Amino acid sequence: MVIIAGREIKNFSEPFIIAEVGSNHKGDLALAKHLIDKAAQCGADSVKFQVWSKKSLFSKVVFANRPELEEQIERYSLSLPDFKELKEYGDARGIMISASAFCKEEVDFLVREVNVAYLKVASMDVTHLPFLEYVAQQGKPIVMSTGLASIAEIDEAVTVIHRYNRNLILLHCTSLYPQQDEQSHLNNLPFLQETFNVPVGYSDHSLGITIPLGAVVKGACLLEKHFALNNQDEKIWDQNFSASPEELKNLVVESKRLVRALGNIRITLDAAKLKQREVMRRSIVTSRHLPQGHILTIEDLLFKRPGTGLEPKQVAIVIGKQLKRDLAPDTLLTWADLL
Repeated sequence: MVIIAGREIKNFSEPFIIAEVGSNHKGDLALAKHLIDKAAQCGADSVKFQVWSKKSLFSKVVFANRPELEEQIERYSLSLPDFKELKEYGDARGIMISASAFCKEEVDFLVREVNVAYLKVASMDVTHLPFLEYVAQQGKPIVMSTGLASIAEIDEAVTVIHRYNRNLILLHCTSLYPQQDEQSHLNNLPFLQETFNVPVGYSDHSLGITIPLGAVVKGACLLEKHFALNNQDEKIWDQNFSASPEELKNLVVESKRLVRALGNIRITLDAAKLKQREVMRRSIVTSRHLPQGHILTIEDLLFKRPGTGLEPKQVAIVIGKQLKRDLAPDTLLTWADLL
């Protein structure tokens, strides 16, 4: 179990829902605030941004091959002071604000200036062990995606983080944008749970909300879903796999419903089921009028609702018994009727 701002995060419990804004704010602070408003209205637990810049994430080689990317990054990024303002804005609306950081300076800013409740580590940094060590030393709960990582790489990352920090949540992730249904491999969730003995969630890049709801059935403690006001807007990078406000609200509501439906591993009979037994099951009843002293045969008996009398499985004991009294047709047989 991991605790984030007083909230217990554990497998097979109501999932902590992160609305991942990514670049869907388009570099517009007002739009970012509007996204926070909508996510809060939808019932999300947290809104997450990405505190990247062209200096912290990309080398000149990338821009040399993709010159348009540099301009896009400038256009779609927010300043560090913007993130501090967004944290204060979220606090006022009762929703957690956090972000993925991509360098030590960004980690320092999120921890010391913004005071986020948790730190997010992106899949790309699973093998960036010096960075993971630094993040772990900050004492904040860590949510780490595991897309594209081998089991050995995940193990190495977990080992490094656990040296300094036991408050770690792993996210199963594909890092494919968007991912096809058959690429989701939701069965990886219980494998990660058993292998690393930590809470395991799911970072989704599929279309719609069916796949993340499936992750809840596999025990996901946290769901991260990209979120946009208009997921048909082709001008945003993540539009084709982002949830609309309606989808995010449904994800929140239906994920909680699914957890309630999972129930216990063991089959139990509560008061409601025991009462329903009486309505649904059959009892041994008489097929015709039977006089006192009659010796019962199988032809004298039928099996009908309600299930408040002798059970059909007791018929072998009943056959051959003598009646104490006259019985009308369709009478539920009881032990008191028999000698």
